[in-house]
Amino acid sequence: MKIFWSPLAVERLEEIYEYISNDNVSAAQNLIENIFEKVESLVNNS
Repeated sequence: MKIFWSPLAVERLEEIYEYISNDNVSAAQNLIENIFEKVESLVNNS
C-alpha cells in the first residue's frame, strides 16, 4: 500500500503545526511526528 498526501492534507498539517507551535514548539513537533508515524503504520500493516 502506498499513501499519497493531498496538497490540502499537507496544508492542514502545516496549519496545525503553526497554531500549536505558537504556544509549544515541541508539542507541535511531537503531534506532527505522531501523525506521520500512525499513517506509516497503515502502510506497514496492510
